[in-house]
Amino acid sequence: MLAHAQDYAKFLHISGLHVIQNNGVHFHFTPARKYRDLLVKDKVAVYNGIKIKLTSLVTTQQAVFSRGVYLGTLHITTTLHLNSY
Repeated sequence: MLAHAQDYAKFLHISGLHVIQNNGVHFHFTPARKYRDLLVKDKVAVYNGIKIKLTSLVTTQQAVFSRGVYLGTLHITTTLHLNSY
């Protein structure tokens, strides 16, 4: 899939995460304290990687994330279905 330069101004895309089935699963990202002014705590899209939303502060200036640095925590939540008899 092609990514436009405009998308890179809004999101940080980390490739390599593969989800086999994501029905009823939601992913939430919590940035590390060091990056809480740069990365948004929010739901994230996980398809062929993860897209983490950047704050407006980052979109107005350049930010560099070194390889291997701890960015934050990815939380996985599922929707539970209860059957009543």
